[in-house]
Amino acid sequence: MSSAKPDTKQYEPAVTSVNLILGGGSSAERIGELYKLSEILVANNQLTSHQHHVLTVLIREKSKKITAAIDTYAAADQIEQLRNALVAAVCDRLESAWNQLFTLCSTADAKRISKTEKSNLGISAKPALTYGEVTIASLAAVLYSPLIRLKAGGNFYDLGSGSGRGVFAAALLHNFDRCTGIEIISGLHTAASAVLDRWNISDAPNVITYQTANNNSSASAPANANANANANGSGSTAAAANDRKAAPAGSYSGSGSGGGGGGGRPVISFQRASFLDVDWSDGDVIFINSTCFDETLLSDIARLGLALKDGTYIITLTKRLKSAAYRLLDSSQQLMSWGYATVHLQQKISPTAIAMTDSSNAAPQSLPPPPASSQPPPHPNTNTSTASAAAMQH
Repeated sequence: MSSAKPDTKQYEPAVTSVNLILGGGSSAERIGELYKLSEILVANNQLTSHQHHVLTVLIREKSKKITAAIDTYAAADQIEQLRNALVAAVCDRLESAWNQLFTLCSTADAKRISKTEKSNLGISAKPALTYGEVTIASLAAVLYSPLIRLKAGGNFYDLGSGSGRGVFAAALLHNFDRCTGIEIISGLHTAASAVLDRWNISDAPNVITYQTANNNSSASAPANANANANANGSGSTAAAANDRKAAPAGSYSGSGSGGGGGGGRPVISFQRASFLDVDWSDGDVIFINSTCFDETLLSDIARLGLALKDGTYIITLTKRLKSAAYRLLDSSQQLMSWGYATVHLQQKISPTAIAMTDSSNAAPQSLPPPPASSQPPPHPNTNTSTASAAAMQH
């Protein structure tokens, strides 16, 4: 999605729409213009179709943040600021839904589950199993960056998914077809499955459920999906189930409707396994909290990742995949559950592209930093895996 300064003439319809909204008129007229404004921004590649949908939900909810954005950025040369304010409102609404899902499974709860099980199994000393969680804001900063271009649909994988926060964040932020978490700690897999049950019966994901020609009853989807999940371990529709790879023992899945690319909720599943033993080669976005991974594990992931299709995005924390097969697009600081960490955005490239690029993966572009209001003074060791690991342990 382009972040270049928009052509004022190109955005005249948007400015006209804003002026009509500010000009008053009936409530129905103002709401109608808000919908039109959202559609104009989509047509000009300033909003994704998914962001547009969530924005329409906010309009129906009569969000004060939408009204404030319109009131603040009404000039012809402020369309970019208006777009950013609208996207911020979308992210806030999605974060609210995300937080609602995890009211019964806090970060402290998940960390305690992980610590207890590792102690019982005698594997507490394994750094790769150190627990830490991604925030939805940090994932949004990457997925909504102009450096990454995602089409509707596709598959998201979280390798080492813990209680499922990254998986549900991805499911809310983009209309993926499938979002899958792979976790080896049994207690965390169970916790993620419990959150999935909550997803299937709560109204939290309603913000991303919308009707299309192939999805005419999304309002009743949560209850139906939960019934399916309880009955046979899957809440997906028959079409999605037929199209999905067979899941191994220890898996649990559910869905609100026919998959995000078709206008509904994505199929969400969790597998209790080592991600080295699971096929994730059909992924379009791979997320890895690799802060505490050693070089051997990272090399194994890089080797398995060679089966990914060209163009797949890989998001890692602190440590990136050191292979010429993965072009580094950006490295930025984002806030996680334990503090700020370096987020690396890489992209799988073809053998031909590898031959044409510097194998050092240098000279990344820049993602926008987190909001200044939320940034504490940088810790001198923020970029080191040792400091991050220590913070994650507490």
